[in-house]
Amino acid sequence: MGHRAGFSDDPEKFSLTVRLAVVMFPYLMCMSLTAMLSGMLNSLHHFFAAAIAPVFLNVMMIGALLWALYSGADPALTAWYLSWSVLGAGLLQMAVVYAGVRHAGMSIAFKLPRFTPNVKRLLVLAVPAAVTGGITQINQLIGQAIASGKEGAIAALQYADRIYQLPLGVVGVAVGVVLLPELARALKSGHMKEAGNIQNRSMEFVLFLTLPAAAALWVLSDEIIRVLYERGAFSQENTTVVAAILAIYGIGLPGFVMIKALQPGFYAREDTRTPMRFTGISVVINSALAISLFPILAERGIAVAEAAAGWVNTMLLFATLYRRGHLTWEWALLTRTLRLIVAAAIMAVMLVYLSDYWSSWLAPEASLLHQVTALGGLVAVAMVVYFSIAFAIGGADLGMLRRNLKRKPRV
Repeated sequence: MGHRAGFSDDPEKFSLTVRLAVVMFPYLMCMSLTAMLSGMLNSLHHFFAAAIAPVFLNVMMIGALLWALYSGADPALTAWYLSWSVLGAGLLQMAVVYAGVRHAGMSIAFKLPRFTPNVKRLLVLAVPAAVTGGITQINQLIGQAIASGKEGAIAALQYADRIYQLPLGVVGVAVGVVLLPELARALKSGHMKEAGNIQNRSMEFVLFLTLPAAAALWVLSDEIIRVLYERGAFSQENTTVVAAILAIYGIGLPGFVMIKALQPGFYAREDTRTPMRFTGISVVINSALAISLFPILAERGIAVAEAAAGWVNTMLLFATLYRRGHLTWEWALLTRTLRLIVAAAIMAVMLVYLSDYWSSWLAPEASLLHQVTALGGLVAVAMVVYFSIAFAIGGADLGMLRRNLKRKPRV
């Protein structure tokens, strides 16, 4: 392949990567504490501070890039600015969530830890959940280790990853964070029917938002990558490679988000080991597919492996919840899903024709303003078409939106 994995044949790149990692490593500690504080806030139904905290990482990194651009820094110095911005963002995120915890009326003091039965129970539940929570990162790490054998492959995967993380983060994390305390509360109160209903409505809401996103990423992958990235050293060939990866990630998107909606069904029942086992299976599938497909499909093989592993995990979680009787089978959910697929398919066909019609505005030769306007127009029209059809043919209704956007927890 020309390059060995892990930059081991390039001492300078290897040394720089290690030193940058040392600067960013304390970010892990900051994130661990931020996650703990966020969990405390979520349990009290205070979601804002925990939801806004990740924004600061983007703000700090964009600030570092702008400073590098303004000061004319070379690539190596820019990398240093970015690594320090990550560390700064970790401290800032932790401070924001800590302020939220204090505002919620909780005080945290340093005390000698006591290994009480409750703490022991927490650790028994938390360790498998921590392993499970890192599934995306574990699979990405494996993919990147394999991809490091080809120059530029890691960068191509990262470019595509940034785009699909938007719907994954907005929908998946939001649903998962809100769903867990609601399910736990319903189960603790003995409201089994309500728990089943909450689970089904969450899955419905996830599909309502991710099916059109998946269709749009599949159809518009070239246009999205071209408008966002194709300038400077980013060539038309780069666009083709990254767009192909993004399209594959698009297919995996509903699966990735469904994992976030299905795992709380186990966690609310204090079963963290089953999702961990399924995570292990998906990691094995991801590794096997990535190793076997990389020599044939290069970067696209890594994306196929990640998407396939995500869908396998989703199917295992769904089948197990259903087999245990924790999922209530509803024909209404199935028929709504099919209608949403129809609405997304019609939207996708419309996007194919419209992007072809606006191709001159979306071409690399067009000005950035024209490209951004055309892409924004495509997204706006796609949303109108999808939502109109989804509501018209019964794939969605206003009641579903009201239930998911403004939940009143039952006490």
